Amino acid sequence: MKMTFEQFIDNPLGKNSAVLTLAARQAIMESYTKKWDVILLRENGVVNHFFYYDEKHNAYYAHFKIPSETIKKFYYDVVIKFTADARVGDGGKDLFKYAVQFYSNDPSFVYTYAYVFKKNEMFINELTDRMSKDALRKAPNIKNPHQNTGYVKTIVFAYLYMKSKKLNDKSRFVTSAATYTKSHLSGNIENADIKIKNRQEKNPETEVEGRRRHEIPEKAEEKAKASKGIGIMGNTHIIKPKTSTISKSSGSGIGHFKGQKNIGHFKSKK
Repeated sequence: MKMTFEQFIDNPLGKNSAVLTLAARQAIMESYTKKWDVILLRENGVVNHFFYYDEKHNAYYAHFKIPSETIKKFYYDVVIKFTADARVGDGGKDLFKYAVQFYSNDPSFVYTYAYVFKKNEMFINELTDRMSKDALRKAPNIKNPHQNTGYVKTIVFAYLYMKSKKLNDKSRFVTSAATYTKSHLSGNIENADIKIKNRQEKNPETEVEGRRRHEIPEKAEEKAKASKGIGIMGNTHIIKPKTSTISKSSGSGIGHFKGQKNIGHFKSKK
């Protein structure tokens, strides 16, 4: 299954799927946008990110260190790969209109979606060695028994950040990106098994004060429950069949490029 980032945000099950209703999708995105606003405020607007351009294959990689919603100073690796295909030609200036693939070492993605994304050719194959082998080999029969693609919170956060900073502008991306090599990309990403183990070992006092792990704004929760066919489970959204009831600003917005070791390290502006 091939889709653009815009299409994924609009409906992660595919544009022809009616299982996840418009009301439910809007409720989820409203919820995630509010969560992201809170995270950005806590992080003083700083999100570390790394850009790479593979000229040979006309591919663009955006790697974000997405802050945990609940754990202080804990960050998940989220990577978005953009490539042109026959439908979009060279893709134009907007990366959101390129075909897209994903990676995240967020437990929600690892345990619920990694296998499904891989099956649907939406997983970044170059990062297979950074993903849990079990997650890619074993179907998520408990977490996602119907093997649906779906919203992943950390991936949505990456989208919201790119959109707010206009980092989907290809000309700005290429100007600031480092030359892609697999070692530069994967070498800056923690293996999913290690990331999850580190998360489990975090002490309770590192929890963000006042946060409840499965909190969803009341209005969004009501909309989601009213939408037929969707069940909200923690940080993931499991879709059941219809028959079920389930540094200082320069004004550019791109951030400061650090050229050390040619890894393309960026920090967003406050």
